[in-house]
Amino acid sequence: MAHYTVQSNSRQNQKMFRISGYSLMVLMLLFLGLSQTDWLDDRWSHTLGWIAMSLLGLALIGVYVLILKESMNKYWQKVSFDVVENKFVRVVDAQAPIEFPLNKISFIGESRVGLIVRGDEPSKAFVIPRAVEGFEQLRQQLSEYREVTPIKNKGSLVLILPLILTIGVYALLFTGENASLVLVAGAAALMFHAWAIFGMRKIWAKTSSPKLLVSAFILSWLVLLWLVYQRFSSIP
Repeated sequence: MAHYTVQSNSRQNQKMFRISGYSLMVLMLLFLGLSQTDWLDDRWSHTLGWIAMSLLGLALIGVYVLILKESMNKYWQKVSFDVVENKFVRVVDAQAPIEFPLNKISFIGESRVGLIVRGDEPSKAFVIPRAVEGFEQLRQQLSEYREVTPIKNKGSLVLILPLILTIGVYALLFTGENASLVLVAGAAALMFHAWAIFGMRKIWAKTSSPKLLVSAFILSWLVLLWLVYQRFSSIP
């Protein structure tokens, strides 16, 4: 029997989270501090302030990506694939397994995500991610029974919608001239930032210094609150 599981990348996500989180917070605070000094003219002060706000926006986008990756990783840890006695079986915790004879595979598609395998019944279809240990070996086994067909990847609006909304909110916050519009954009930015911090709680709980990391992101939320106030109060 050949048994295939998905390799966990939680440690990699935690490492990326720590590095990006600390680096962006330090850079953002550095630029903000420089923008408030008296020895820089207004043009440079405004430029540095905008850079700091842009870094904060990038940090939020990065956090969203990590939340998505960690959620997918958590799901795939519950999934395994078995090839046994000329049968292909997908097992998911707390769910009935899906199995069918290898010679009953009706379709195998390949994309950047992995393989899409369908059996002789519509309900017997699932995805095999590329993160599976021994992916190429499994692909070779399955291709002996059905030709692998390349699939063009189509972006999902649902997955990129939060990124689009984040960019739109920060664009309004940076460039809006209407006080009400800036206030609404600022409130949305603060809510999204709070959601991002809450969404990462399971990742930072596994880090070596969770309290320090949480403090850094709470500080970033307070900095964003101050920026929203400064932006709102500067509009006549």
